[in-house]
Amino acid sequence: MPDGDTGSNMVATVRAALDEARRSPSADVAGVTAALSFGALMGARGNSGVILSQLLRGIAEAAAGKDRLSGLDLAYAFAEGTRAAYGAVATPVEGTMLTVAREASEAAVAAAEEGGDVGAVLEATVTAVAESVRR
Repeated sequence: MPDGDTGSNMVATVRAALDEARRSPSADVAGVTAALSFGALMGARGNSGVILSQLLRGIAEAAAGKDRLSGLDLAYAFAEGTRAAYGAVATPVEGTMLTVAREASEAAVAAAEEGGDVGAVLEATVTAVAESVRR
């Protein structure tokens, strides 16, 4: 049964991630994603916050060593984040934020593999998120 505070837990976790990124002296993709990941981990609230922190950890690991990301790099980072998030949950349940992350990363990879740039990948990702949440 849901605990009713998922939204506030997610907001608190995202705020902690953004605060850490703002404090980071790094401006490259690897540094910013590492800071987001660390901030989310340290500020994670509730199960949803921990899952989000693992999603960001996977993205940061995929972006390690990169100054910039291509559309394909970004899509694969989203996919790696999704794998990390699923791996952090003992018994993943579909119909949760894990499903949204999976469907969004699948759409991102499909767009990138069709030659999409970062903008096209982000557009496909946002559209997939909206559709997944609606379902």
